[in-house]
Amino acid sequence: MKNLVALVFLFSVCTAEAQRFKVIDTNQVAAGLNANGSHFWDDNLQSTFDIPKNTGLSTIRFAEFWIGGYDTLGNLYVAAQISRPAGYDFRAGPINSSGLTDPAYDKVWKLSRNQINAHIANYNNPGYVTPTDILTWPGNGDMNNGEAAQLAPYEDLNGNEIYEPLLGEYPCIRGDQAVYAIYCDQLDESIGVGIGENLMVEFHTMLYQYTSIPGKAYLDSTIFNHTVVHARGTIDFVDVYLANYVDFDIGQFYDDYMGSDVQRNMFFAYNGNGVDAQYGVDPPAQGVRLLKSPEAAQNDSVDNNHNGVIDEPGERHGLYSVMTYSDLTASVGLPLFPKEYYQSLTARWKDSTHLVFNGWDGHVSSGAGPECNFRYSWDTDPSHPAPFWDEVAAGQGAVQRRGHGSVGPMTLPAGSKLEFDYAYLFGRKQFFGPLGGVTRIKEVSDSVAVWWNQQNYSCSSLTISLDEPELVYSLFPNPASDRVTVVVNRAGRTEWTLISVDGRVLKAGVFEGGENQIDLQGVASGSYFLKLAGEGFEKVEPLVVH
Repeated sequence: MKNLVALVFLFSVCTAEAQRFKVIDTNQVAAGLNANGSHFWDDNLQSTFDIPKNTGLSTIRFAEFWIGGYDTLGNLYVAAQISRPAGYDFRAGPINSSGLTDPAYDKVWKLSRNQINAHIANYNNPGYVTPTDILTWPGNGDMNNGEAAQLAPYEDLNGNEIYEPLLGEYPCIRGDQAVYAIYCDQLDESIGVGIGENLMVEFHTMLYQYTSIPGKAYLDSTIFNHTVVHARGTIDFVDVYLANYVDFDIGQFYDDYMGSDVQRNMFFAYNGNGVDAQYGVDPPAQGVRLLKSPEAAQNDSVDNNHNGVIDEPGERHGLYSVMTYSDLTASVGLPLFPKEYYQSLTARWKDSTHLVFNGWDGHVSSGAGPECNFRYSWDTDPSHPAPFWDEVAAGQGAVQRRGHGSVGPMTLPAGSKLEFDYAYLFGRKQFFGPLGGVTRIKEVSDSVAVWWNQQNYSCSSLTISLDEPELVYSLFPNPASDRVTVVVNRAGRTEWTLISVDGRVLKAGVFEGGENQIDLQGVASGSYFLKLAGEGFEKVEPLVVH
């Protein structure tokens, strides 16, 4: 075992260089993750959130996490950054004894469901070569270097808490393709000083997406983000807030607006005039929706998730606030110092005044109004449903837009963790002008949220289990003409459906396990999907008929 660990470590050191930024692109979006925690921004400060992919068009420049909280003595701790050139507060790798990044972690891991399933089926077959990112998956930390014993999630088949890919164990990923990075706010003062006092928090971020699924077009342009924040230090934190900060660029960066949708726990950006220099007429909108967050305090008399019910059992946090920015101006500009970052997380401006619902810019100097937590909430804030408050009604000009949605207040005791899930949503509608994209992302948001909540995200449900194969089948010939043979390894009822690329059901039937034939006579030449479904499984396979 020691030799295996040494081999994996050496391999990871040798292959980490030039792997700090990797891109997922199995659907209509190409989106990358940096080893230092920057979303969609590589080391050359080039954005990779291309949609549609391979077009050079983009709706997001980059995204970062901000976090802040107090210790029990009232001291403030903050980890946040506007952008890397303006100063950084995170480095690649886990919390350790030195505060320096081990080269083994100065990388991003990229895997697909197909790779993992192939590893499960073939790991002990002669001639099989384990993919590098499965072999080097950071399942265990080096405790001699002060790292946590357990890091990235994996299927521990023998229960010994050691990641052993050569024995058939495998990484736990989500979706059909994923990228994964570990980064933290522990900075060595000899090489740089962060924004605020280190919380000693360690972020594990997985961006993932799904290939096309018939009838679920809303997934084709959606990126999911699953992030776990581990408190690795010795300090207990209270009044903790975390924000997903996004620098939106809807095509050209200088003509955008932002808004918030309180009841959907979403914030978004859209083009300000209906014509973009890159996307053209009817440009898209881009949204970020909070899907899941930690449970809120019980019996706090607050509707934390904005669903109209106060203190329901198991209530989770929704967005606490949405703040938007266009520049660094004195009052309503982006934060620069630790206190200002924390105030931003709690819906306060740089001068400590609270965001107000005044129909203008949300600062008390431009007009009195009741305090609120969501800037430009349109008509979605139950506490302030009227008047309608967007940037057009406020008389704002369309310029560059950045902002965040924060979650809190939360507690983060030493040794605990917080988990968050987001969806990055894209929408575009023809003939609806600048607001068509917003209309579409709200529709997409609802469909994505319902679908996402129905999924099972345990490791064994996402890959084929060694003990009970989820489904092993063969489909031949493909392309086919008069008939196609399907061999299924499971006994029992299997429903099959032949689906056109536009989602129409052309044929359907039922067969038992083993070898079965599907009659394709009368089916026109072209590309189709064959869906197989039974107790506990569902698979969709491309099928070509000629």
